[in-house]
Amino acid sequence: IGIVGLYNGSIFSFLRNLHTLFRTSCTNLHSHQQYTKVLFSPHPHQHLLSFIFLKIVLTSQIRKIIENEAPVSKSLLCKKILSEWGISRLGARVETQIETALDTLNIYRTEHEGFVFCWKNREQCISYSIYRPVSEREATDIAPEEIANAIRQVLTDSISLPVADLIKACAQQFGFARMGSNIDAAMQRGIREAVKRNYAKIENERVTIAD
Repeated sequence: IGIVGLYNGSIFSFLRNLHTLFRTSCTNLHSHQQYTKVLFSPHPHQHLLSFIFLKIVLTSQIRKIIENEAPVSKSLLCKKILSEWGISRLGARVETQIETALDTLNIYRTEHEGFVFCWKNREQCISYSIYRPVSEREATDIAPEEIANAIRQVLTDSISLPVADLIKACAQQFGFARMGSNIDAAMQRGIREAVKRNYAKIENERVTIAD
C-alpha cells in the first residue's frame, strides 16, 4: 500500500534502492549496521516496517528542505523528494503521502491561484522581507511574497514604473532574461502581493512605491 506499491520490483529490490537514502536522512535514528540488518533480514512484517521507515524518511526530507529553502513551492519540494528516490513522475499515491506528511509536520502553506508554497511557520511568511536573486528556480516556484520584496526594492530605486516595465525589471532580478507567460503571470502575482502588503500602489497602469 502507499508509496511502497509504486515499485514494480520486489520489496527487497525496493529497499536496496532506499539504502543510501536512509544513510543520509536517518542517521539520527539508527546506525548503518542497525537498520541494514532490519531492512534486509527476513521479517514477517517487512512491508509494514518499510512503510514506517519510508514515512520517517519522508518527514525528515521535508523538514530539511523546508528548513533550508523555505519559502519553497510544493511543486519544487515534490521534485526534490522524487529526485532523492529516483522516481520520475509524481503519482497520486506519492502526492498523498507528501500532503499527509506536510499536515503531520504542521507546515504552514499559502496558495496563490493554485500554486502552493511552504514556509517554516506563519511568522516567517508574515515577516519575510528578502528575496533570492538569480536562483535556479522556475518562476512558478517563487512565492509571490518573495517577488513582492523584489518589487519593493525595484520601486525603491525607480519610485514609479509602468506595469510592463516593472514586470520585466523584477523578472531580471530573478535571472529571467527572456519573458514568457509563466514568468509574466508570476510577476503579476508578486505585484498584487506587493499592493496587498502596502509596498506599492497601482494608478493608470503605473506601479508606484507606497507612501
